[in-house]
Amino acid sequence: MNAQVLGGTRSFLGRVSVAAGLAALGCAALPGLASAQSGVAESSSQVATTAYPSDAPLDIDKTADPRFTRKYDWSIDKQVDQTKLVVNGGVATFNYTVVATRGAGTDRDFGLSGTITLTNSNDDSVTTTLSDSIASCDLNPQSAGVQNSRQVTVPAASGATSGVLQIAYSCDLGDTAPSGPVTNEVSITTPQGPVSASAPPAAFTTPSTVENATVEVMDEPQGGQAMLLGVCGTAQNASPCTFAYAHAYPAPATVTCEPHANDAWLVSGGYELDRDQVTVEVCLEQPVPPVQPVPPVQPVQPVQPVQPVQPVQPVQPVQPEQPVEPAGKPARTAINVSKGANKDVVRAGKNVKFTIRFKVTGKATAVDVKVCDKLPAAMVFVSAPGATFQKGQACWLRKSVKPGTTLVFRVTAKVDANVGVGTACNNVVATASNAAMDRAKRCVRVLPQAGRVGGGTVGVTG
Repeated sequence: MNAQVLGGTRSFLGRVSVAAGLAALGCAALPGLASAQSGVAESSSQVATTAYPSDAPLDIDKTADPRFTRKYDWSIDKQVDQTKLVVNGGVATFNYTVVATRGAGTDRDFGLSGTITLTNSNDDSVTTTLSDSIASCDLNPQSAGVQNSRQVTVPAASGATSGVLQIAYSCDLGDTAPSGPVTNEVSITTPQGPVSASAPPAAFTTPSTVENATVEVMDEPQGGQAMLLGVCGTAQNASPCTFAYAHAYPAPATVTCEPHANDAWLVSGGYELDRDQVTVEVCLEQPVPPVQPVPPVQPVQPVQPVQPVQPVQPVQPVQPEQPVEPAGKPARTAINVSKGANKDVVRAGKNVKFTIRFKVTGKATAVDVKVCDKLPAAMVFVSAPGATFQKGQACWLRKSVKPGTTLVFRVTAKVDANVGVGTACNNVVATASNAAMDRAKRCVRVLPQAGRVGGGTVGVTG
């Protein structure tokens, strides 16, 4: 097999001497040696090959470079200095603060890679068996499967220049971090037994690949254009990053108060990682009616003598009340509910955020609106701002919602620490007295805590 030639080493040098073995055995030749020589002499290359060195030992040199991938998780928090302003025309200005925070990250895909160098100072090629001490190490990455052991031929020396064979290898150590530095050893087979050389211990401290190291912090006031507040996670702007800005909304023209939702979110590699929203109200100041003058106090009239009590007249029978005619029913309309999550995969014991959006898509106002969120058995509520809990569900109630209006609700849930691998689905149901019910579902993949193995479906509501 062809070996990949790489340059540069960073390991201890292990020297393997097998030449003295022949003399110690008192043999003029070994059967294996004669067979190897005979086989090569008949080949087209006509290069003499010995099974083991007869004049000088082989040298083994091995490098080991650690590698692993770290993926960072992020969260965003958006605040406003006040949630309601009353103005007498003009505009109302609110001051917003957005904070992006990077988590500790999750490590995976641990492994080693490096080069094994065999040096031959003999006049003949040397054929030997090469083996690695770690079962998952592949001594021939270019071929399918894992070859932990392979036979190699080290070329003969040419004059004063030794023959050199370099072999690239790769080891897959899985997604769990090793408990400490890893020492990798390689050995060759000789008549005296295996002889080995070790690479320096490889410590897994710095990731070779980083995902979500930085994020773009985006913001979009209601009715405005999306804008980039900045990039967080760089050397110049390390996490946590705080961004502040002001935004003005006009005073309402036809209603007393008008709500305005304002979103901020994080993007990395073209994917949204987290989102937060705040809602403010701008109210039009109402005119104060003029104060009416207090009429003068009239003088107290003298008390009139009490008249004798007249006999009580018989009570007339009460006439039955006329039935009240029912008011007209509200016009029918249409509603829609959708749900999203800030991550597709969550580990046991960790939090996941769900965002619920309710919208009146019909032409009439929705009446007696109720939006209820139900978690799977593998999750518990951490927070649901503004919700009322009914029979284990988080519910939001509104008397009426105008056409075209979108309401946003947020739920933070925690995955049970003892669950295994599986899928957890969160359901939401929206109703109104004058619209057909609508529902939505958002599922996330659940992984066990680091160091634990599990399986099966962790919970599905539906």
